[in-house]
Amino acid sequence: MSTENPRNLIWKHIHGIGTCMMVTHDGEHVRARPMTGIVRPEQNVIWFFTDTQTSKDEELQRDPRASLTFADLRDQNFVSVSGRITRVLDKETISDLWDEGAEAYFPNGPDDPGVVLLKFVPEFGEYWDAPSSTIVMAIKFIEAHIMGERPDLGTSGAAKFS
Repeated sequence: MSTENPRNLIWKHIHGIGTCMMVTHDGEHVRARPMTGIVRPEQNVIWFFTDTQTSKDEELQRDPRASLTFADLRDQNFVSVSGRITRVLDKETISDLWDEGAEAYFPNGPDDPGVVLLKFVPEFGEYWDAPSSTIVMAIKFIEAHIMGERPDLGTSGAAKFS
């Protein structure tokens, strides 16, 4: 059982995992796509570069609610955060956050007119940590079966962010 603050643990996992599935609302449908964020826990923000010509930009203008899900299958750490996303067209912020990933996607640099930032502000988050070894998991299932109990499959926690 981790004694670390759930909010801190959530940020730690988000930073370590990096890539998430960003879930947004497209009218009557829920859509998900992989995105890599720039994590800023001290600001309570995760930044994303995207193109103004993508559908997620339009979706988020209509409905800013979103969820990000992170999964580290090797270490069996999982995170889900929900919050709101806003578009940011501030050239100074774009330049400050510019990195190699953005450069690969936008070879014309931070002044490319298609570049827009998405600012995700989490409101609520949850995490789940399980034993990372399948052997350990198997032993826990066998042990629980013998003892007539439910297996201890790790820890979980939740935190409000706003």
